[in-house]
Amino acid sequence: MEQAMTLSIVICTYNRYALLKEAIDSFVMQITPNAGTELIIVDNNSKDDTKKLVYSYITKYPQWNIKYILERKQGLSVCRNTGYRKSNGDYIAYVDDDAKVSEDWYASLLKVISDYDVDIFGGPIYPYYSTNKSKWFDDKYEIRTAG
Repeated sequence: MEQAMTLSIVICTYNRYALLKEAIDSFVMQITPNAGTELIIVDNNSKDDTKKLVYSYITKYPQWNIKYILERKQGLSVCRNTGYRKSNGDYIAYVDDDAKVSEDWYASLLKVISDYDVDIFGGPIYPYYSTNKSKWFDDKYEIRTAG
């Protein structure tokens, strides 16, 4: 009997190989293999090694249910809709290709899904920087709270 798919994690990306790798690495080890979760990477027609990167994860971790989808039509909303159409989960989590999730991100999502009757939910978002932050930029512009 095939297991029901609870959560589809969708990452849309375009020519951000290095950032995408960091995003995937930040949460992929949290995912329980074969636990009703799939990871969908929607490549918005990248010209870098995005496809090669995703297939390296598929090969190395087949138990994580990772899918690579090529979307040739440009645009984030197009990619998110493609990810939605290709998903099998009851819930969809959109993660940006330049994001890193906290160590308890996956467990927190599953807890909300199991404990509450919700249609949509979100969590706090905190900025991180791979280069020096501009002096004029205040983190409070980007901090989001749970909801």
